[in-house]
Amino acid sequence: MSKQIYDIQEDDSLLLNPQDIQKRRRIIVDQTEEDTEIIKEIERSENKYSNVGGKAVIELETMGRFGIPSVVYFSDFSTQDINDLALSRQEDLLKTLTTILSRCKSDNDKFNIEDMLLEDILEVLIGIKIEFNTTIHEHPWICDCQRGIESSAQIINRTEIDLKTLQYKSIKEADEDMRNYYADIFKQLTPEQFQDYLKIKYKNEPETDISKITVESEISSLKIIEPFGFRDEEGNIYSFRFTRLKDLLDAHKMVQYKYSSKIKAIKNKQAPANSNLADFKNQKESEIEEIQYQQAKDLILYSKAFTLVKYNGKNLSKEEAIGLYKKIPRSLLFRINNFFDQIKFGVNDEREMVCSACGETSRRLLRQEFNPFEFLPLDTDTVNPKTSVAGPNIFIGV
Repeated sequence: MSKQIYDIQEDDSLLLNPQDIQKRRRIIVDQTEEDTEIIKEIERSENKYSNVGGKAVIELETMGRFGIPSVVYFSDFSTQDINDLALSRQEDLLKTLTTILSRCKSDNDKFNIEDMLLEDILEVLIGIKIEFNTTIHEHPWICDCQRGIESSAQIINRTEIDLKTLQYKSIKEADEDMRNYYADIFKQLTPEQFQDYLKIKYKNEPETDISKITVESEISSLKIIEPFGFRDEEGNIYSFRFTRLKDLLDAHKMVQYKYSSKIKAIKNKQAPANSNLADFKNQKESEIEEIQYQQAKDLILYSKAFTLVKYNGKNLSKEEAIGLYKKIPRSLLFRINNFFDQIKFGVNDEREMVCSACGETSRRLLRQEFNPFEFLPLDTDTVNPKTSVAGPNIFIGV
């Protein structure tokens, strides 16, 4: 329950005399969680994207659940923004985009772009493109038939998608999916195991009488609320949250700090006397490629580790989170990943696409396929095609 503060008049007058306004006093009114949910609901028009006063209005599927408003407002990218994006180095593109989005969001929206979920960011970029550019999007993707082929030789498919036809799932619909998921799990628990679950869940709510909680009432009350606790075989509880944009930014900063000097040292290497310059150049490129591969692996590791926020109820620093995440047993990590795979909200669209190379048709989940960078207002001729499809699994965090 939250407190809501209201100003009221000390007299009963319905009309205010500007020259004789009574002093106001403040009263504090309890606002229930249900009231808060209703307020967030009525702010929405059920029109996913619209344009009001030159701003793209985006009704996020997270519906205010994770600290970001249910409805957000963004202006279009300026010429300077497009220039900055076009000239940004690949390794700086995410940081540049974050700065630009912070500038484009409405001044009335008091939140940080870095705190947005990755699902939120994708919806915002789609909304900006729909409202200020075009509803037709050319989606680049690589068929499974291209696996094992040198990246420079891979065939990039491009499929046109009408962004107005995209399907979405709200966090409330995801709540229902999670209840169904837990219903199957709870049915397999013994009464003792269910009571053990309740003791852990409500240990910080001594006023709750868990003896009166039934399986049915517990399932009906379930909502997707962070953090999510996962217990290992020894009884330790790892608490996770969803990935934020700041997790990728922090992970990128760490990776750059860790490897930039190594890459610089390789680039500065001088060829030995009487050596084959072509062979020496190829060797340097091979060494840099290996480091970039390690960078990509660490970027995934760190960004996921930063979503581990508590261990046995204790808040973790970034260093502690990385250290613990690396040691999570594989069986537990499988359960964690499986749980998050069950929770789908935001873009929730599956489409059949035909590969121009092999002619095969495959069903593809756009939630996993879309790379937010492909929605940026850039001339496709100036962007390396393989860059557009590189690492969507990193950014979407599936």
